[in-house]
Amino acid sequence: MLQYANGMTEAQTIYFDESGYTGNNLLSPDQPAFVYASVAIGTSDASHLHSEMLSRFQIKGKELKGKNLVKNKQGQEAISWLLNKCSDIACIVVANKKFALAGKFFEYIFEPVLKTNNSLFYAVGFHRFIANLLYILFESKDECAEDMLDEFETLMRTQDPDDIERLLVPLGQAIKFSDPLGQILTFSLCHKEKIKDEIKTLSEINGVRRWALELTTTSLFWMLSLWSERFDLMEVYCDKSEPLDTNRHLFDTMIGRQDRIYMKLGSEPERALTYNLAGPIILLDSQQSPGIQIADVLSSSIAFALKNPDDELSRKWLELAESMFTLFGILPDIKAVDLRERDPFINALILHELVDRTLQGKSLFVDMAEFIGTARRLYQLPPPTPQED
Repeated sequence: MLQYANGMTEAQTIYFDESGYTGNNLLSPDQPAFVYASVAIGTSDASHLHSEMLSRFQIKGKELKGKNLVKNKQGQEAISWLLNKCSDIACIVVANKKFALAGKFFEYIFEPVLKTNNSLFYAVGFHRFIANLLYILFESKDECAEDMLDEFETLMRTQDPDDIERLLVPLGQAIKFSDPLGQILTFSLCHKEKIKDEIKTLSEINGVRRWALELTTTSLFWMLSLWSERFDLMEVYCDKSEPLDTNRHLFDTMIGRQDRIYMKLGSEPERALTYNLAGPIILLDSQQSPGIQIADVLSSSIAFALKNPDDELSRKWLELAESMFTLFGILPDIKAVDLRERDPFINALILHELVDRTLQGKSLFVDMAEFIGTARRLYQLPPPTPQED
């Protein structure tokens, strides 16, 4: 980033592209991961790097397409070379799409009920507990969890509030209240009117109505948040994207914005909610932009590696790209539901307490901070001594 004599800062150019995009269909078996890649490089340097890659590896045509390069040895060598070249100028966000869907479940089912004092629950990682619990049950082929997430995805695509009835059908099955999934479904059923109102409201917001589950907009927002720690001013170029085109207004609010506002949720890394853009996000056809083509190759190679984790080449690419991965990935963490650990232990008690209060018609918020404090102290107590016969 250059500094002019008058103190003005020249914007850093950053290019973005994704791989594994399936829109609102996060359960697509063919594309289990969504990868969003960015490269901070000037226009002329991007053109030079692009041309060098084409000539060095004798790649036919004038466009770099990652999905084609991964298929042959020459293209694979080119990818390895590019990953090495971009090690300190690229940033990548990875999302496990099934886990992302479980996270969206919390956002659209629990959040409308808890939003009056949601910071209390985010601070202890309750959102991560619910998302990881649903994901693990889904991956273990729990039939109820599979049906529930499948119906939830349908609900968010149709955004018909009445579709929530199908989401709650498993309650008619023999689900125990002591079962965490049964507790989640009980909570959802008891608060279904409030959830319906939220779905109805979302259906009236254009960007959310059409793209409630897609990951491009979210990934771009948090990636710009991360880049803002390195660059005071950014000029952003993205591959053409319907969701980004629809949601341009979300990023326009960051044009010329110099104030810094941060957010911290529990143990998660602190995130910047504001950053400074030089102008509107520019959407281009990748054929017109060497920089976007470079981002395309980066995202395609990582998506390939994640889909083929046992492949030796995949392991090599993931190692080369290690410095590019961000802390903002949307990835499951089994520790988040390990009840031997403090936070999962506390969150399991919170879930039970929320359902219990719901069934008794009590406030979900009054004295909840005290309840969480008690749960913390309870966790610290030594386990009971076994009684001798």
